[in-house]
Amino acid sequence: MATKSRKLALQLFAFAVSIVMLLAAFAAVPPVSVHAAGTDLYVGYSGRNNNFSTVQAAVDKAASLNPSSEANRVTIHIAPGTYRQQVIVQTPYITFVNDEP
Repeated sequence: MATKSRKLALQLFAFAVSIVMLLAAFAAVPPVSVHAAGTDLYVGYSGRNNNFSTVQAAVDKAASLNPSSEANRVTIHIAPGTYRQQVIVQTPYITFVNDEP
């Protein structure tokens, strides 16, 4: 009976240590911001810098910036509205964000 109790105690101890290590790993990793780096472009926002009247114009500007990694990802913020156009995207690392659902 003593060996079963000892085995259970060791299992509980190992479980507790695992939980503590997992929590420590989460505490050591800083939170990632969606817009930590890169460039922000806007469509349909009057009065903002980097504002475009069409989504394709913003995509073309993003392509000219040549984003090549997550560190220089381009985020295109789109104002509420109806956009009737075909948009061709051939550049990686571009994110489209609907700022106001």
